[in-house]
Amino acid sequence: MKNDLIEPIKLAKTEAKLSGEMPIAALPRLAENLIAECDAITYVLDFSKDSAHRTLIQGKVEAELPMLCQRCLKPTKVKLTCDMNLAIVKTEEQAEALPEGLEPLLMAEDTVPLAIVIEDEVLLALPLVVLHESGSCSASAKLADINAKFEMSDERKHPFASLKDVL
Repeated sequence: MKNDLIEPIKLAKTEAKLSGEMPIAALPRLAENLIAECDAITYVLDFSKDSAHRTLIQGKVEAELPMLCQRCLKPTKVKLTCDMNLAIVKTEEQAEALPEGLEPLLMAEDTVPLAIVIEDEVLLALPLVVLHESGSCSASAKLADINAKFEMSDERKHPFASLKDVL
């Protein structure tokens, strides 16, 4: 699966659809961010041409990835759903000229490994900071207590507060 090459231009001419599962072993850059083995990533891709004759890859990639919560340093599952809307381009100039809503997929050749296309989209969709879902992190309660104490300490007396009455 890792070395499966696709030809997006040919696939777009026939309006092909690809779907399946990509094993994590085929995605080494993603695998190094995970703390455990996980199920494969599922994908559905539609290849087509738009009215400007651009080759498009549109679809969805879904995954549930085991990662480390950066707040409590315990395992958490990150559920990702990435919508893809790629346009095949050969040059940087073509990439810059794409309309809003289309992301460039720069291809110097006619083929590209399917795993790289999927892996790039998943890596871009990962959160900058991985956290448990709201309310399910063991560190959240501790942080709430610390914040409450900090807010209470802000209500202290100000030594020069009585000067405002004098002026």
